[in-house]
Amino acid sequence: MLPLIIVLIVCVALLLGYSFYIYRYTNKTVEDIANGQDDMEVCTSYIDEEKKRLKFHKFKKVLNWIGNIIITILCIFFFLSVLSRVSSAFDMPYQASVVGSGSMSYKNEVNEYLDENDLNNQFDTYDVIFIKNVDSISEVNLYDVICYVNDSGTQIVHRVIEVHPDYLVTRGDATDTTDTIRITDSNIVGVYTNVRIPKLGFVVYYLQSNYGIIAFVSILILLGITSYSNAKIKDSAEKRRKQIGLNESVLTSKFRLETINGTIEYNGNSYEVNENNKSEHTKLIVLDKNKGDEKNEA
Repeated sequence: MLPLIIVLIVCVALLLGYSFYIYRYTNKTVEDIANGQDDMEVCTSYIDEEKKRLKFHKFKKVLNWIGNIIITILCIFFFLSVLSRVSSAFDMPYQASVVGSGSMSYKNEVNEYLDENDLNNQFDTYDVIFIKNVDSISEVNLYDVICYVNDSGTQIVHRVIEVHPDYLVTRGDATDTTDTIRITDSNIVGVYTNVRIPKLGFVVYYLQSNYGIIAFVSILILLGITSYSNAKIKDSAEKRRKQIGLNESVLTSKFRLETINGTIEYNGNSYEVNENNKSEHTKLIVLDKNKGDEKNEA
C-alpha cells in the first residue's frame, strides 16, 4: 500500500508542477503575442503552417484519424478495466474479465465430452471475455463456462462438467483434473457469454491495477492541459495575425512588417522593433515578388 501512496503523491506533485509551469508559460506567451513582441514568430509560424497544410493536407488528415482511433481504443481499454473492477462492487448485469491462464485455451484429449458436444468456445491467456452475472447455480446448464471465486478470492473461469442439486463441478478444457472446489450460490459469479476480444487483455489487465489507473488518468490530464495551452496560444496568435493583416498572399509574395519605430523584414532583411521591444503598431506590407516594390498594404 505504501508504494502505491508514494506513486500517487509523486504523480500529483508532477501534475501540479507541470500545470503551474504551463499556466505561467501560456500567459507569458499570450501576453507577448498580444503586445506584438512575437510578431516575427507569429508570421513565420503562419507561413510554415500554411505551407505544410497545403503540402501535407491529406497526410495530416490520416494522422488525425489514426490519433483519434488510438485514443478511442485506449478509452475502450480503460472502460473495460473499470467495468471489470466495479461490476462486482455494484449490481451490474455484465462484467469484463481478463483471462489470466491457459486452462481454457485448447481441448485436452482426455476431455472427450468437448468434441462429443461440439464445445468450441475456448479462449486464451489475456483474452478479454464478458461474463453475465448470475445469483444462483440454477441459472447454469451442463457444459456452460462459468466464473466463480475460489477460496483465495481469485476469479476462475472453467467449464461445468457435472450438475448437482446443491453444487456444480468444473474443469478447465486444457486440463485433465477436476477442480476440487464445489461451486454453490455463495461463490458463483456468472456465465461466459461467448463474447471475447482476443489477445487484447494485456493492456486492460494493466489498467485494472491501481498503478494502471493512476498512469492513465495522469496521461489524460497531461494531454488536456497541453491541449488547452496550445489552443489558447493558437487563438491568441490568430487574433494577432488578423490585427496585422496577415493572409495567404504572403505565401507567394515578399512582405515586410512595419512598426512604429522600425521595419521587420522577413525575406532576408533585418528585424527591428521599437525601443520597448514591443510592436503594438505592427502592420503588414506586401511587396511585389519580382521588383520588391510595395504592392498593397493590409
